[in-house]
Amino acid sequence: MPDEKLPLRLSARVVLLDDADRLLLFSARNQTDGSLRWFTVGGGLGPGETHEQAALRELREETGLANVDLGPQVWRGRPWTTTRDGTTYEVRQRYYLARVPSFTVDTSAFEEVE
Repeated sequence: MPDEKLPLRLSARVVLLDDADRLLLFSARNQTDGSLRWFTVGGGLGPGETHEQAALRELREETGLANVDLGPQVWRGRPWTTTRDGTTYEVRQRYYLARVPSFTVDTSAFEEVE
């Protein structure tokens, strides 16, 4: 179980399905062990953001989609830890469902870490 003394990193993620029921997942190679990791659209909450606001912002930044009707929260992920810039955080994620028509993913707004 994650250490409750760690600073929290609250996160919102989106289970994004298109009209053909395809799920959008991104992948990244772990630089430490070379394993491939798969993950949904999403990321950390900004100052003053709700989970829903962060989910919609991340959708726009990571896919180019705007004006998406965010569906219900479907899951709360199990807490886990990550280290960023030398600080270890406990990550707590909420997952939301969204359905959209088929589209071409636009990753031009990705940040360096993405």
